[in-house]
Amino acid sequence: MEKRKGNLRVILGFTIVVGTIIFGGLLSQDMCFAQKVWTMKYDFYNVERCEPAVIDKWALDEVSKRSNGQIKMRYFWMGALHKTGEHWAAVRDGLAEISFINFGYYQSQTPISRGVEWSWKKGASDPDVHMKMMNRLYEEFPEWQKEYEKENIHVLWFTNWGPAFFNFKKPYMSVESIRGLRIRAYGVASDALKAIGAVPMPIAAPEIYTSLERGVVDGLLMVPVGFTLSTHLEAVVPYIVEGGYGVCGPSAVVMNKKLWDSLPSDLKQIFLDVKKELINRKWIEILQEFENSCTDELVKKGAKFSKWDDTEIEKANKMVQPTEVERWIQELEKLGFKDARKFQKRAEELLVQYRPSTFIPPYIYYKQKYGSK
Repeated sequence: MEKRKGNLRVILGFTIVVGTIIFGGLLSQDMCFAQKVWTMKYDFYNVERCEPAVIDKWALDEVSKRSNGQIKMRYFWMGALHKTGEHWAAVRDGLAEISFINFGYYQSQTPISRGVEWSWKKGASDPDVHMKMMNRLYEEFPEWQKEYEKENIHVLWFTNWGPAFFNFKKPYMSVESIRGLRIRAYGVASDALKAIGAVPMPIAAPEIYTSLERGVVDGLLMVPVGFTLSTHLEAVVPYIVEGGYGVCGPSAVVMNKKLWDSLPSDLKQIFLDVKKELINRKWIEILQEFENSCTDELVKKGAKFSKWDDTEIEKANKMVQPTEVERWIQELEKLGFKDARKFQKRAEELLVQYRPSTFIPPYIYYKQKYGSK
């Protein structure tokens, strides 16, 4: 009997010790996570005061605030950390924790992503609708997710630069008038310009101003009003022309995937909550306020806004579409993406689903406030 009691005491003691070790280990792990601080570098190739940058900064600052000090952000603008074209590898290899991937600069790495880059495509010109479409479409196509995840990259959210404009030294108001002009563009916009008779010039954003000064280019495409103001382009090309091109620079805000996987669930949830707020309302609120303010400042500095007639926009559309989309489908099917046509069909369905847009484009805002000034 005494021997049995002794054995019970041993077993009970052993159980308490093991339980203490396990519980203590879990507790110390939680305490370790609670005490750990993640310092993350946001690596951006362009100016701080431009459309996606102001949106991303609000979102990442909000993540930091809600983390109660566990996440701290450091911001690097204008290629201070890595230059244009280097950010994909930087995030993949952990040299930057978070960055901004503009598909047009990473064409070989993002073939599926480039399926939402469109030029003069009907129904695809509203930036808020386009943003919502991308974020939903990504959730529905695992093949698109693999494009990033296989490269150790996690997508936080998709975004864009708002409406794309022409910038000229004088107003060119028709397709015919820009034939032969050397116009800065990148990504699918280069092919679109070629299709309507212009000469595309693939110049990175930080080199635009000097290229204009040296006469390397006659004008610009794929430039939103925020970037125009921040880089003082109105001093060189004061005519801002709405040519009906559509959305400027569809892009992804991304994080190193190993880092994302290592974050505790509560911190991941903060990112997800901020993303949801962005998509539902904050993204368009920030963009609208920023572009209205930039338009006002550009008018003060002497910029002139104008818009192609609908007949000219329709002419450009017929010269570019549906050839652009069909070319992408054929290229992606050759790469093994069998659902390329389904991808485009679903994208169009989502564009319809998320309309109407609540966004007032800069040209409309300009006309409403300043008339024919």
